[in-house]
Amino acid sequence: SNPVPVMLASLWFILGYIGFYIVLAILGAFAPAAVTFVVSVVTILVAWMVIYGAYIDIAARSAADEAITTKQAFQKGLKKIVPLLVLTILSALAISFGLLLLIIPGVIIAARLSLAPIAMFEENLGAVASMKRSAELTKGHVNEMLGALFAGMFMGSQG
Repeated sequence: SNPVPVMLASLWFILGYIGFYIVLAILGAFAPAAVTFVVSVVTILVAWMVIYGAYIDIAARSAADEAITTKQAFQKGLKKIVPLLVLTILSALAISFGLLLLIIPGVIIAARLSLAPIAMFEENLGAVASMKRSAELTKGHVNEMLGALFAGMFMGSQG
């Protein structure tokens, strides 16, 4: 519906990375490499989670035909940073375990958990509850979810 919040979020993302590399350059001149590495990993992780959360909130609001500002999306992303990080870790562990079981179970788990971030934001759920809700929502629709996941990956690789 309204592309302005997404464009502004992308601009903030780009400006944030420029600022991040400036800070890293200054830090690298005065601090040991280990400190610079830890600061960069933490910063990227926090920034990625906030931006990921903002994008999820924008998508959820757009799907519901609700207006949202970039500021509101980033505030929601910041508010959900810990649950979203926990969700990301738990999902990655579940999918990895499934992949170890001859790949197909991991692909099915990925499809079943694909709506977890949206459920987290849309229904204000925690990490585990959003995973359960995603599994409920995708029950009987694994083929459609796999198609959407592969289409998204294909479209993302074309950019």
